[in-house]
Amino acid sequence: DIARHSPTPSTPFDHHLEAGERGFWSQRHFEEALNLYERLADCDDSYVSHKIDEALKCLDSAYRLYGPRHVIGSYNGGKDAVVILHLMRAAHAKFYHNILNQQTEHKEQTGTTNGTADSKTSCERIRPRVIYFDHEEEFPEIRKLLKSTVTAYDLDMLAFESSFSFLDGLEILVNSAKPMNMGFVLGTRKADPNARDQGQFAPSSSYMPPFMRVNPILDWCYGHVWHFLRLFQLPYCSLYDDGYTSLGNVKDTLPCPALEKPQGGYWPAYMLGDWDQERAGRKTQ
Repeated sequence: DIARHSPTPSTPFDHHLEAGERGFWSQRHFEEALNLYERLADCDDSYVSHKIDEALKCLDSAYRLYGPRHVIGSYNGGKDAVVILHLMRAAHAKFYHNILNQQTEHKEQTGTTNGTADSKTSCERIRPRVIYFDHEEEFPEIRKLLKSTVTAYDLDMLAFESSFSFLDGLEILVNSAKPMNMGFVLGTRKADPNARDQGQFAPSSSYMPPFMRVNPILDWCYGHVWHFLRLFQLPYCSLYDDGYTSLGNVKDTLPCPALEKPQGGYWPAYMLGDWDQERAGRKTQ
């Protein structure tokens, strides 16, 4: 149980349930996420449909390999992380839907019924799991988005205080998963500085604890991200509507200069035409 080994969250993102029920996902949120999966799978938009299909196949494989308890998403409130969150909660629901279908088929084939087992399976449907690392200079708009989405989608978020490094948190996650392996879902895209030669599944670097990086949107570009978010009307951080295109923290991030209006103010992030300017608002240290 990660909760026994983790620090007390410094931010009120994870809504606590009674002990023993911490991981249960409500029927309503499960059904909403399953409906999202069906909408994503049925998408016929020529610009993003193939990207969505690839991402769902990647996540379906991750859930099959590692199971819902050991697939954990990185959710920092940025645009790529928001895309990952919704793809991941959809795949999370699809995994459980497939399990229930398999049980139904087995009962029909064998002619057996076991209400207790069916009830137990439903009760042990855990919530989608995400992790967040707080920063002393975090944008309040990011915290607002995180708090609202954790509640809106019934997420199980582990929020680390700013005193914990990324490696500290990963050590806790990996150690808590042993002897099982962990799939860590990231919003990495090939245009990112840290993408290097990663594939959709990429083992962690040698200086990190052992886990599998899962990169469902590795082949997406800036345009795919914004097309997806707006097509499915998914909530994102309000800073993007104020001209921010890449979010760090309050001390190293400004609106993108390429979006500045002649009369003052900034166009929203989704209107950026030159995608090479995505990080133009990030200050160099």
